[in-house]
Amino acid sequence: MTLTPGLTEAVVSKLGFPAPPEPDGAGLNRIYRAWCQRVPFDNLVKRTHLASGSAEPIPNGPPAAFFESWLAHGTGGTCWPTSGGLHALLVALGFDARRGSAAMFDSLSGPIHTHGTTIVRVEGVDHWVDSSMLTDAVLPLIPGEATRHDDPLSPLWSEPVDDLWRACGGPAR
Repeated sequence: MTLTPGLTEAVVSKLGFPAPPEPDGAGLNRIYRAWCQRVPFDNLVKRTHLASGSAEPIPNGPPAAFFESWLAHGTGGTCWPTSGGLHALLVALGFDARRGSAAMFDSLSGPIHTHGTTIVRVEGVDHWVDSSMLTDAVLPLIPGEATRHDDPLSPLWSEPVDDLWRACGGPAR
């Protein structure tokens, strides 16, 4: 799932960077904010594909296919293709990123992991960078601690739940 140098360069350019940001905290914040402002969360490719009746996999699932579609047509994707694309881009830029799964709600039997997301470790701290929530800011995930980003337009918070976190875009509880 690696991106070629040429595709990485094209994506970085379309995100508005003359050169790739450094793989540090400031660079992560810059690349994620650009992602939130320029890569849509939509289901256009998925919906078109499903309407076609094709039995083939949804065409923008692999990161390279996701970015080729975005570069050519401006289409985004749902959580799994966008999180896969964001993860692949961050790895190509030298970040310590990993894929994650999440639950968008808690059921009576516990969380059902139906959401793809990305976690990036910078200077020993994990950060939540979600390609669907489009929060404009990364959020540190510190074991045993609640964290917040108090922005009047895009508030964001997390709270520890056992060895995981509950994170949300919206007013903190």
